[in-house]
Amino acid sequence: MVDALAVASPSQSLATRGTEAIGVLAAQAIPPLQPMSKACRLEQLNLPGRRAACEALVARMEQSSTVLTQSLAISMQERWWPAGSPQREVVRAKRRRLDYLMTMSSRIRWWRMNRDMAVRIDAARKTDREEDVELAMIKSCGLPPEPPMDWKDTLHSG
Repeated sequence: MVDALAVASPSQSLATRGTEAIGVLAAQAIPPLQPMSKACRLEQLNLPGRRAACEALVARMEQSSTVLTQSLAISMQERWWPAGSPQREVVRAKRRRLDYLMTMSSRIRWWRMNRDMAVRIDAARKTDREEDVELAMIKSCGLPPEPPMDWKDTLHSG
């Protein structure tokens, strides 16, 4: 899409074209995910075969190319385990890492907007996974790929 915008509007900066492409993609319809989430609520897991089906669904969603689907998988799992349980802590660590990647990879560095967009586009050309693009952005900023101990998750506190 960024390449098509370059042909249509060659005088626009890479950052402008990238922002326009992101806007167009953001306007795309998201498939209805609520039925999956409802089918895998804690009270549903006692139905015959449901827990195994939901665990398989969540495992598949965690491998998704989109952060939205990965985040939904984590949200579904969080509800399955009591607060303070080892399983819940594993899920919370996944959430923290995903939030770190999303937050830190999307920081705007005003004086490096074109360079950062070039890194983002190059990474997107090499992979279908948003998480991999976010990792490329994090590395290009010189940040660690895992959240530092002192990093505060502003998206999901607690």
